[in-house]
Amino acid sequence: MKGLYWRSLVAIGVLTGIFLFLGAPASAEYIFTTIDFTTAHEKLPTGAYGINDSGDIVGFYSDDEDLSHGFLDAGGSFTTVDVAGYPDYETLGAYGINGSGDIVGSFYDNTYGYYYAFLYSGGKFTIVDSGAAATLGAYGINSSGAIVGSYVDDTGVEHGFLLDAEGNVTTIDFPSGAKSIAYGINGPGDIVGYYLDSSSKWHGFLYHAGSFTTIDFPGVSKTFAYGINDSGDIVGVYVDPKNLPHGFFLDVGGNFTSIDIPGAQQTEVFGINNAGQIAGQYWDSHDNSHGFVATPSSEISVPAIPSGPTSGMAGTSYSYSTGDSVSALGNPVEYQFDWKGDGSNLSAYGPATQSNAWTVGGTYGVRARARDTVNTSAVSDWSSGLAVTISGNVEIPVISVTPSSYDFGNVGVKRSKSASFTVTNSGKANLTIISTSIKGTDAAMFTISGGGSKTVKPGRSLAVRVTFKPTSTGSKSATLEITSDDPVTPTVDVSLSGTGQ
Repeated sequence: MKGLYWRSLVAIGVLTGIFLFLGAPASAEYIFTTIDFTTAHEKLPTGAYGINDSGDIVGFYSDDEDLSHGFLDAGGSFTTVDVAGYPDYETLGAYGINGSGDIVGSFYDNTYGYYYAFLYSGGKFTIVDSGAAATLGAYGINSSGAIVGSYVDDTGVEHGFLLDAEGNVTTIDFPSGAKSIAYGINGPGDIVGYYLDSSSKWHGFLYHAGSFTTIDFPGVSKTFAYGINDSGDIVGVYVDPKNLPHGFFLDVGGNFTSIDIPGAQQTEVFGINNAGQIAGQYWDSHDNSHGFVATPSSEISVPAIPSGPTSGMAGTSYSYSTGDSVSALGNPVEYQFDWKGDGSNLSAYGPATQSNAWTVGGTYGVRARARDTVNTSAVSDWSSGLAVTISGNVEIPVISVTPSSYDFGNVGVKRSKSASFTVTNSGKANLTIISTSIKGTDAAMFTISGGGSKTVKPGRSLAVRVTFKPTSTGSKSATLEITSDDPVTPTVDVSLSGTGQ
């Protein structure tokens, strides 16, 4: 098995519950993209280890002298990530990257035979110190800057560690394990890695909320957990009875999916981002190593064509329904409607049934799309459109209020300050202001003049004056609420704030 053990990568000394995942393996449905570090003359041996939510990838490549270097692939642009100022050292690889672009990895002293962990942040390299004599490497970093890795103690035993954003180091050891390695950490602080038991068998683990859980791919004796995203999805490697490695994906429901590059000798998986994209390494039929990214082939399935009225009158609200979308990431979905079919009038994401009133006659193609409610960057393609014919150009009132919010600033107690708000009718019919009122926690400290029931002709405006008179010190807030007969926006809320001094 190439390259699995040399990446030697964690002891909360509390015995916790151990559970075995026994979900049946499923077949993988991914789009695979090969990642190769390429010179002008050749493609170099490459491996991809970490991937963040922007799709930036880190890993390693080997040069013509068989020396390893870290790399960053940002949008297809490769940059070598080598520890600067250490001429006798070799960067083994860049293993983890977070959303801020901070990178962690490992390098090796070829002269004295020492391993070091590094953090590359803001263009500067820093040695990551676990407090032990030999820190082998840093493998994962989360959005808060917490780092996981491994070190070797004075007796030669390997342990995982967590270095939090405040600089505190905690040893991460699976209870009763002969050695433990921490490799991945997500935003909430869950840690994955692997440990060696007393029978010399490897198992993956999840460390969550103070408890360890064993991760074993069904039917094998070697499982290694390497990456975890914020949803709790886990990726790693298992070794089959023929001693060949395969990647795996484990969802939060305990279901395994085997990940293998078609036609590859072997496949290893190390990192996963919040959109479900996976980074790894494979060896082709000629024994050449390549990095890769696997993207779920259908993260969000396309929703059904919206159903609802196919004709109507301008100014009347009609309801349309869609559905049938499923997220491959295992989360609920929400829907957005395109009422004109050209992207110019989009609804907010929400339920599968929503309503719209057109103000201008014409024929529109109502379509819908869906997105994952947790990983909102995962969005489906648009559905086909439903042709809707609307008759007439409706003459309706259209309300707008400016400014849409106002801060009165610092006002002395029992003193006052006033502000004017302009209510405009940009429609083609008279606008009736039904009511103006102040609501909210500190409503009693805000008063209205110029409100009440009024009529605003098309193209005309009305001034509403609000006075802030604090009766005590501190921050105050309320809402100016204006209701009207605008059929599309019957209620307009204006945020009010101020500070009593």
